Amino acid sequence: MESTQGGDATMKGLKRLMGVATALSATGAAAWQLYERFQKRAVPILDGTLHFPGLREPVEIVRDTWGVPHVYAQNEHDLFWVQGYLHATDRLFQMDFLRRMGSGRLSEVFGEATLELDRWARILLLRRTAERHWERQDEHTRNRVVAYVAGINAAIDRMEATDAWPPEFRLLRYRPERWTAVDTLSVLAQVVLGFSEDFEVELVRDALKRLVGDGWEEIWPAYPVDTPIISLPGVKRGVSASNAWVVAGERSRTGAPLLANDPHMTCTTPAAWYEIHLHGGDFHVIGGSLPGVPGVVIGHNERIAWGITNSMTDCQDLYIEERHPDEPHLFRFRDEWRQAEIVEERIRVRGRKQPEALRVVVTHHGPLVSDFLPDETRDLALRWTFYDPVLSLGGIFALNRAQNWDEFRAALYEIGAPPLNVAYADVDGNIGWVVGGRLPIRRAHDGTLPVDGASGAYEWDGYIPMDEMPAVFNPDAGYVVHANNRPVDDSYPYPIGESFFPGYRAQRISERLEAEPQHDTSTFADIQLDTYGRPEHALAQAIARLEEVPPDLVVAQQALAAWDGHMNADSVAAALAATTLYRLRWLLVSDKLGAVGVHFVGRRMADRAHWPTTPLVYRSVAWVIEKVQNPHDTWWHVRGDPSATYESMLVQALQLAVNDLRARFDGRLPTWGELNRARLAHPLGQLPLVGRLFEPEARPISGSPSAPFASMTAAFAYVAESDLYAGPSWRFIADLHDWDACRAALPGGECGVPGTLYTTNLLDEWYVGQSHPLAFSREAVERVQAHRLVLEPGVD
Repeated sequence: MESTQGGDATMKGLKRLMGVATALSATGAAAWQLYERFQKRAVPILDGTLHFPGLREPVEIVRDTWGVPHVYAQNEHDLFWVQGYLHATDRLFQMDFLRRMGSGRLSEVFGEATLELDRWARILLLRRTAERHWERQDEHTRNRVVAYVAGINAAIDRMEATDAWPPEFRLLRYRPERWTAVDTLSVLAQVVLGFSEDFEVELVRDALKRLVGDGWEEIWPAYPVDTPIISLPGVKRGVSASNAWVVAGERSRTGAPLLANDPHMTCTTPAAWYEIHLHGGDFHVIGGSLPGVPGVVIGHNERIAWGITNSMTDCQDLYIEERHPDEPHLFRFRDEWRQAEIVEERIRVRGRKQPEALRVVVTHHGPLVSDFLPDETRDLALRWTFYDPVLSLGGIFALNRAQNWDEFRAALYEIGAPPLNVAYADVDGNIGWVVGGRLPIRRAHDGTLPVDGASGAYEWDGYIPMDEMPAVFNPDAGYVVHANNRPVDDSYPYPIGESFFPGYRAQRISERLEAEPQHDTSTFADIQLDTYGRPEHALAQAIARLEEVPPDLVVAQQALAAWDGHMNADSVAAALAATTLYRLRWLLVSDKLGAVGVHFVGRRMADRAHWPTTPLVYRSVAWVIEKVQNPHDTWWHVRGDPSATYESMLVQALQLAVNDLRARFDGRLPTWGELNRARLAHPLGQLPLVGRLFEPEARPISGSPSAPFASMTAAFAYVAESDLYAGPSWRFIADLHDWDACRAALPGGECGVPGTLYTTNLLDEWYVGQSHPLAFSREAVERVQAHRLVLEPGVD
């Protein structure tokens, strides 16, 4: 799941909110007094008995030592009702933020600073599409979601009755609306968006082609030939921005499969994930849930375990529309002119008397996104699998109850969007991997560039059948690894994208799995924390081989020569290698690519204040390392200087890196942790005095995007205006020999209310790579019980 390591829309745009809340809220001492007065009211009740008229039978909630709620209900209605209640009790402000982001309504609270984000959400029709998806859910799904929504609203009603609002609502001076089922789908909509960024990569390819002309493919970063592909059709083996891997029993010390997953997303406060254990009706499942969405997204039930990463497959296409010369809302399709749908939007903006008017034009392919793109003169319509009626919440419930491989695959296909890599293991000893969701069958094109929308020659012919989606089941190698790398080779019959990350992480994980004959949860945890950066190390070794460097670079060269390639927070060489890699990457493209160069190295085209388009960050790094490993490549002379050589360019990049670092750190070379700091942002984290209560202090952190310990900050992506951190948003290890031996690590805590027992209790262990058990059996839960709350039908 590589969302904003990549394109994590889960908290995109947080940087743009910083400082806005200061102007909206009370200042200084007044804000502190407000917090002190009301914070205690918002602390969730953990023990005792509460009564709610929406329940049918008593429900028991056991909180364990780490604050994880274990819910025991006697029917599934009450089970999901209580999940909604817990999500809202612990995470209501986060949920409201997410639904506003998915609905284009942030500016109602944050004013002008978020208007661009709201415009983008409205142009993409996120909320309107969510409304359509809700109408198409089946009856069983609707009943479960309605129960979940009722639990959320019961928590909101209780906050209203007891004046127990989370402090963010007081500081921002607004009250949340009641929750709806469409709100849940709006939360999912922006999550889907975060895992669907290929259209922006399409735009960069197109800009590159138009700039360079013939030969542009030589510049585009191809998939590295020496890094792994997950599945090879016809070959029964498995090598494969989030990481997930699974080993079969013969590679496990217990004789049963092991599965590991750490989805990489923008890490925030509170965390993106909410650990929960659900037991009731036909459900018995534990793992990571998304606040605002019922069920468990990553985890295990009594029979199977699964882990998710972003497949990086292409579920979006851009169509160049032909507009009628006299009728601006008519667009040609084959031999006819079709009327576009005109959607009139009104965005309320705090501080304004009048709303922002927005007109969205929707062609037969999808909404025109052109107006949001700087300097774009064409009419570009977005075709996206999310717009089709295939986003099923029922698929999540089916996944939670799946008992075997076939039911697991069917559930993922039912979910529809986004297409995800999902690792699988079951108690019968089977392991596997599949690309879940839906991918289009493209006619006459591969989806890598915008295509003509008028001729009808480049349409979608439905979706790849479930049985033909990429998959591996019980490979001879005894393991499967996926880390956002390419899932199939060229023999796969359908074009599914070209934005896959290089297989650096997958390669390292596979090496670690092969290095030991058998594994357990401790070796899996070690692999999750592996900091080896293959491209950074390759560059360091190349610089170490240089025969001559200027005297002021000798110390830097020696540090790189002695370095083992591990991107550890205390390493000076790691900081040197990462900075030199960026400088070299820019040196090689800046003259020839001009403005396109900033997108080539990862800047977004649609909203440059967002995180980079991560496929380009990765692929451009691989492109540079390919050049580094080929000193005779003609590209070393691209700057037009006939005296430029491989050696001189490496020296120049190192010189720029050293000068940059010394200028920033008072003449000394810093450690990697001084550059690579994890800031787990909160929208109110920059408020004077109280901000530190919402957002923990940023800390040095190890890892890099190319290491299994995937870590991305501005130090790697070089987004000067962003100090957000993307990395392992949750760590999960499943032991199918003993469900009570499963482990997890969450960056923060279960509760989003500042100052509670379980707000930041898990943060330290996450930073240092420790974890806590996910108790599953009732006996194990009782051994770690810390609190017991009973919710009963009735009225207090």
